[in-house]
Amino acid sequence: MSKPRSTLLGWFFAPPPRRSRVHPERDLAAEKRQRAELKAAIGPLLALWEPRMGVKAAFWGVKRMRTRWGTCNPSARRIWLSLALASRPPEALEYVVVHELVHLLEPSHNARFKALMSQFLPDWKARKSLLAMP
Repeated sequence: MSKPRSTLLGWFFAPPPRRSRVHPERDLAAEKRQRAELKAAIGPLLALWEPRMGVKAAFWGVKRMRTRWGTCNPSARRIWLSLALASRPPEALEYVVVHELVHLLEPSHNARFKALMSQFLPDWKARKSLLAMP
């Protein structure tokens, strides 16, 4: 027989409270529009940068991410980009696309990675600063 949860840790295991939204359909519509606009911008960037860099992503997509602008799985050649990039300047989006494509050449953020970033996108540090929250 299982022991009942202590009241001290009960809050930790309890599901988070549901947030009510006044207009959920409006939020979903805005997210859908942002996703479509972002995908429309990413496609041409990949078409531009993949041949320049000599790499090819097998898959790319857009999803909501809380802590990252993008992720790359080099072995699967899969790239995910954050939906939050829709609210950033196009230069920042281009930086993230190039950053994730460089991971197909160098998986870690070592000196070689930084050298490749500087080779392909010399102003990458300035573009990275565009991602900082205001």
